[in-house]
Amino acid sequence: MKPILTPEDKKYLKFFVKYLQSYGEKTGTFRFEDFGSGYDYEGGGDTLQLEENYYLEIPPTIVPIMDKIVRYCQQNIPEVDDDISSSSLEIMVDMDGSIGAEYCWRYYTVDGQNKSFDADDDGLSELFAELDEADLTGKIFVTFDGNGDGGSIEQAEDESGDMVSIGREMENWCYNVLEQYYGGWEINEGSSGKFIFDIENRTCELEFGWNNENTECDTVYEEKFDN
Repeated sequence: MKPILTPEDKKYLKFFVKYLQSYGEKTGTFRFEDFGSGYDYEGGGDTLQLEENYYLEIPPTIVPIMDKIVRYCQQNIPEVDDDISSSSLEIMVDMDGSIGAEYCWRYYTVDGQNKSFDADDDGLSELFAELDEADLTGKIFVTFDGNGDGGSIEQAEDESGDMVSIGREMENWCYNVLEQYYGGWEINEGSSGKFIFDIENRTCELEFGWNNENTECDTVYEEKFDN
């Protein structure tokens, strides 16, 4: 990686290490959320996060150095094919006389797990009878989404994409199936999917997907300043 620190930068970083050591620290971390090539850097604020998750004021002489490193990292972050949900940059100053920056990005993948039901399943015959009474034909798609400790049936529509109204019993049946077979479907990253009610064939297909948040990191800068 290309060295970017000047002798003066290294001198200030050595003083900065002594500043951190006076607080009993081994590392100091500057964290920048939602980081990317278009990140609007404005001096990085006036605080530095330390190991014990508390903060110190950043000495003015360090701010231009952080500015230089941030701009270097903006030009050297990896090209990522994943659909990024969030990203961050951490610049870490270590007491061993080194400084480095790590770019991390987070993205979701879905683990699909389908399940089938037919009219012999408890409660399903009654549900299809309700659909018949409502003069519904073809297939009905009932979608759901759950995350962050909350989840709900989102909507129901027919094959033309028109919204349809389903009864409380069908909603309860869908919730019961999710709880029975996919307990925790609404927790943390949660899940999403849909119930497909085939009125003609008296079957229901559940297309279920667990949402998995993945994190990958890449070191985009590192340099020794105490050598």
